[in-house]
This record gives sequence, C-alpha cells and structure tokens, in this order.
Amino acid sequence: MKKRLLYPLVVGILAVGLLAAACGGTDIGPLEEKVAELEQNLTGLQGKVTDLEAKALPAYEPVTREIWMITRMVMPMMKDAEFAPDTPTPEEMPTPPMQHRFDPGTVMVNKGDTVNLHILVLDKEWHEINIEDWVLAEIVNPGEDRLFTFVADRAGVFEILCANHDTREHHGPMVAYLIVQDVV
Repeated sequence: MKKRLLYPLVVGILAVGLLAAACGGTDIGPLEEKVAELEQNLTGLQGKVTDLEAKALPAYEPVTREIWMITRMVMPMMKDAEFAPDTPTPEEMPTPPMQHRFDPGTVMVNKGDTVNLHILVLDKEWHEINIEDWVLAEIVNPGEDRLFTFVADRAGVFEILCANHDTREHHGPMVAYLIVQDVV
C-alpha cells in the first residue's frame, strides 16, 4: 500500500486517542503502540512497492505479423420479415444481389508491429484497396495475391476498404477492420 493511503488511518487513530485523553484522561499508551506498529508496517510496505517497481515487465518488442485476407462474393443474409407467411415461396423470390467481402473481417496487431497483409482475390472482379492512413488506391486483380507492408505506428481502429465496392449499389460495402492495440 502506498504511504498516502495509510497516513489518514494513522492520523485518525491519533485523533481518537487525543480526543479520548481530552475527554476523560484515558491512558493513550496502547494507541501510541498501535501507531508505532502501523508506521513500521508502512515502512515494510514501501519497501515491497519499491521491489515491485524494480521488477517491472520488459517493454514490448514489436514483431512482424503475417496476415492473410481473401476477397469473395457472398449472398447477404435475408431479413426475418422476408420469411413472413405472406412472402412468396423460395422459387418465386428474386435472387438477392451478391455482396463482396473480406475474410477475416477484423484483424488485430500491436502498435509498432510490422504488418505484412496478404490480400488474395478469389472472386472475378478487381479491387481498389485502401488501408486507412497506410495504403491508398492499390489495384488487386482477380487471382492475384498482393502483399501490403507497413508499420502500425498508431493505435486505433482503421478501415480496410475496397473503393470500387463501397456501397450497396456496387455490391458492398466491402470493408474490414484493422485494430491496432496500444501496448504499454
């Protein structure tokens, strides 16, 4: 425990002892012994805190992270309302538009890490890749495996976005997230 937490306790015990002495002339000898014992314990605790501070964990050493991400087309999830009793049978329903996506949709690294992000295009369209703050407008063609290397030098949540599939009208939004954790 820190010194600042025990001093109010010691002062409180002294105040009670002095009040008792002033009110009735009570012997405060046992209180003085208790205060001396608490001060001795405080000194011992301060030594333990100093020892713990000296044994602090080593600083984080950044590493190189290999991350693989693919692009693909998926059929979007249907809403519950589309399965209401008055909806047409599955054969009568129009085919919903396909949607482009990244898999995995979220990746995590630590601040300071070197990121080797491999993006493999499995669908039949090209993608204009933007990684917020690091990569801007890089084209990746169908069947291509593109490597993006950068240092994650800022903590936060950053978008990995395909600019040509950024809205529903363009079979999107095609977005993934890079989470950069701040390490202490």
